[in-house]
Amino acid sequence: MYQVAVENAFNFSSPEYAALYESSAATAFQHPIWLSNLYGRLLAHNNAAPLVVVVRRTSDQSLAMVLPLVKRRYGLLKVVEFADLRVSDYAAVVADRRNFLAILDEGSLQRRLRHLLAPYDVLRIGKLGDDALRMNRLFGILEPRRMPTNAYAVPLLASFDDWRAQYLNRSYAKELGKKMRQLERKGQVRFEQVTADEQLRETFEAMRVFRRDRFEVNGGGELLQVPAYFDFYLGVAARPELARTYRLTLEGETIASALEPFRQVASPFARNAEGTGLGLSLVKALMESHGGTLELDSTLDVGTTARLIFPASRVMQHALLAAV
Repeated sequence: MYQVAVENAFNFSSPEYAALYESSAATAFQHPIWLSNLYGRLLAHNNAAPLVVVVRRTSDQSLAMVLPLVKRRYGLLKVVEFADLRVSDYAAVVADRRNFLAILDEGSLQRRLRHLLAPYDVLRIGKLGDDALRMNRLFGILEPRRMPTNAYAVPLLASFDDWRAQYLNRSYAKELGKKMRQLERKGQVRFEQVTADEQLRETFEAMRVFRRDRFEVNGGGELLQVPAYFDFYLGVAARPELARTYRLTLEGETIASALEPFRQVASPFARNAEGTGLGLSLVKALMESHGGTLELDSTLDVGTTARLIFPASRVMQHALLAAV
């Protein structure tokens, strides 16, 4: 019924993958645009090689499942891992539930799949959501181990105005209004979506400077300082099907920027937080999607206070780790 092969030249921009993705239980981090940019821009920087496992129906060669993996070396260890490379929140097999369960029933196919991964010393697949298809079963791992991290995902509200009316209390809205008036006294303030290529690059250059000043001096490792990662995020931002970019300007100068779906907030007004990735953006997106809020209170030349407000009704869910 199915056949499996490694197709390292697989085209994630192809119509067949787009159709499979739309019918699958995968996340935004397996989106055609995301994976096309990841494989195209980040492999060389990370000394990684593609390992794309593809399952097709024997009858018509149509796609049934895709496993986006990579091979890397950590010292002497040969490691097979999910195509993450520090930019993905969730790992997921790209398949619909019906085909995935049918593939699990074919024991010979699973043995062939595991054979195709060799040689390796470690197979590492992390960041499986609680509701994800149990990819670990493809590799003979019955029970994954829990990761010491948590994530949340539920639908977002339709608009910022809806969110503000529903979640922002009046006193805090008044305080934010006061801060906006203080900012407006310094000059003309404008908030806008950025779509033109030149403006996108200008906005990301400003974001790179903001994040360098906040993070790079506190240990380094900030992804936007790395050309390959800068190009990756800029490439994603240029695709409105997946991402939107906003900026806040004061007298024409960018003073803050935001990239969706990451909700990456970057501003020279907040320099005291430490970090090595795009963490604040993910916290904001996940808090909002979980019915909670992330409130950032920034005062020029003073600092930033972050408030994470959870609804009492929400229960923390654990991500899963499958490793062998």
